[in-house]
Amino acid sequence: MQPNNFHTSSDTGELIATFRQGKAFLIFGLILAVVFLGLAAFVFYLSTIVPMGDNGPVTLHTSRGMTMNFASQDVVFSFTTGLLALIGLCLLGTTAWHKKLRSTDYEVYGNGIVRITKDQRDYTAFAEIEDLYLFSSGQTVLTGLITNLAYRRDASEPFHRVVDTL
Repeated sequence: MQPNNFHTSSDTGELIATFRQGKAFLIFGLILAVVFLGLAAFVFYLSTIVPMGDNGPVTLHTSRGMTMNFASQDVVFSFTTGLLALIGLCLLGTTAWHKKLRSTDYEVYGNGIVRITKDQRDYTAFAEIEDLYLFSSGQTVLTGLITNLAYRRDASEPFHRVVDTL
């Protein structure tokens, strides 16, 4: 079912290109999060089967001379499990956040542009666009390369920003 704001193909013109975000980052982030959570579960499992002796404090020395002191082996296992689980959960949160940010796709037609968010299609004819801004961001800001685009019909509407990754 198409909403009323999507025009017929004679109004929009011929489809020139479709732009959508890649899914590689989301898949990689999800796999990495599962790996970290799996490692946390494995270290937790190891902490249940490794005999904990009453050896007192544990001291770790790094190659750069840093020293880490823990009260016991149990604390080392708990710290490692918690750190791995925290990293995995942060990766899951980042992946979910990026999935939300990457939800908009664009179709460029001969006479306008369609912004697709979930199942909602919003057509904007090029003739209706009053404000169009071309600008650069990120590492290219000093080079003068245009990497972003923002447009809106009029001042009462918010800008629709098309990022450089598209």
